Amino acid sequence: MRNKKPLIFVAMSFDDKYYNMFNLIQAIAGDRGVTAVRADEEKTVIKKIRPGIFSKIRDADLIVAEISSGSPNVLYEVGWAHAMGKPTMLLAEKDVSIPFDINDTMVFKYDSGITPSALRRLLEIEFDKHLKEALQATNLKQPLVEMLGSLEEISSRDDLFTHLLGWTIEEFSQESRQWIGDSIRVNASDAIKKGIKVFQLLKSGGFATYLVPLNAFWKSDDKYSEECRLAAQLRDAKIERVFILPNHEALFSESLRNHVALDEDAGIRTYIAFIDNIPDKDAIQDFGLWDDELLCLIEAGLVGGETQVKGCTFGRNKAAIEKARLWQDTILSAAQPAPDLLNAIDHLDESTKLMLRSADIMKRQARRYCRGSYLTGNKASCEWYHASWQYLRILGLVSTPDWHDEFYKKSFTNAFNSGARDVLISGMADYSILDHLIRAIPSAMVNNVVISVLDICWTPIEICRWFDNWYEEKKKVHLNLRYNQRDALNTDYNDETFDLITTDAFLTRFDEEERERLVTEWHRILKGEYPLTSGRTSGILLVIGEPYNDYQDQKIADDE
Repeated sequence: MRNKKPLIFVAMSFDDKYYNMFNLIQAIAGDRGVTAVRADEEKTVIKKIRPGIFSKIRDADLIVAEISSGSPNVLYEVGWAHAMGKPTMLLAEKDVSIPFDINDTMVFKYDSGITPSALRRLLEIEFDKHLKEALQATNLKQPLVEMLGSLEEISSRDDLFTHLLGWTIEEFSQESRQWIGDSIRVNASDAIKKGIKVFQLLKSGGFATYLVPLNAFWKSDDKYSEECRLAAQLRDAKIERVFILPNHEALFSESLRNHVALDEDAGIRTYIAFIDNIPDKDAIQDFGLWDDELLCLIEAGLVGGETQVKGCTFGRNKAAIEKARLWQDTILSAAQPAPDLLNAIDHLDESTKLMLRSADIMKRQARRYCRGSYLTGNKASCEWYHASWQYLRILGLVSTPDWHDEFYKKSFTNAFNSGARDVLISGMADYSILDHLIRAIPSAMVNNVVISVLDICWTPIEICRWFDNWYEEKKKVHLNLRYNQRDALNTDYNDETFDLITTDAFLTRFDEEERERLVTEWHRILKGEYPLTSGRTSGILLVIGEPYNDYQDQKIADDE
């Protein structure tokens, strides 16, 4: 049990420079009828709290800790006090760095250079406030202390719970010691907890990036994001956030759009930058720079094939902060205001939106799959061609099936109305001809039509696969597609396999002899009852057979 008089336990380093502070605390306490005690000097870090110290902490009404020295013993004693729920008054010299978890609002900072009488007056005000709150507490002994029982029991116990408690206190002490330095690394969950605290303590504002691939970790409506918005909305913090996107497809992310809308409503200025447009690749980081004095650097990595947050480093190193400022300038130079960019996207037609979504994807696919094509004589890489194709389409610099929309619409509609079911797309640059084809399929026939997509290069095949997935998700319609990486000159299909063969501007890829071989191959695998359509060649559109036994080859002039 505690003494009859209120009791305070003073934790401080045994350095001679702090004796005057202890004497001052003891004098202030004595004037108020309070007993002030401290621990005897320890030469080494405490690994198991000594019975005398434990009993003093347990019985004290208030813990007063002078933490300027960063003494492991002092922090260890503070850890025990926190674990037992003891009211604590923390003191530190004004120019001393203190642990992050023990933030400035919790510490009485004093100037050791002022006169003793002036220091006493300031300290008395702080002491009286803490003592009053401590004595008003209705239950100073927490269930933890009651559970542990008497001091003798604690000293003799060797059970799992006691070991776990000791480990917890040791962990607290070690973490506190780390925070005395310039930086510390925490795990993913602690990163969120400490990040929330940063927003709650924010004074002026800050800058942050948001790597959109981390969607599984960062959410638009979680506590972390809400605290950031509250800092901007209620505490008038000036915050800028840049969403760093891996590709244009991310512009259509509902999560991104929701995040931008909520941030803007709260007063956070949002921007969008693309990874490829940021000149300094070192700047592509998920980081925050707060009050121009605290750097939070997120660490991410692949876990099970997905990018996930692994931890965060909080720091105040001046060189690191200066580097982060350079990152900020570099990123903002490549960024656009998010609301303006998203609004511009919303006003595009659906076809252009789809090209924009697929452009970066096809560029990556070309890097992975292109090895050669009809255009390059099947020897040199066709990456340059397929990687730039969608961008050229967006700029209107290449001929595509879109230029002959009415021609394809009429031809495909007639073919399906005539009973075409097995269709071959023989060579393509992207999904465009597939798009025109499926739009002409009567809804009642969708499940019965099988479309084979053929090209000698995997890149156009893979972008058709991407389009297939997008179409099914968007339209809620399943397409029966077959993907074949084959040579159109020698397909290995059986005779009379297809009802309809279509392509666009494909014949221009071959010389005269190869064209004859290609058309011969088409005739072999075509059933002969339905049309083969081809796009522009030498300035004309060509329709071969409609059907073969009724029509001769037709050439339709470009202007008809």
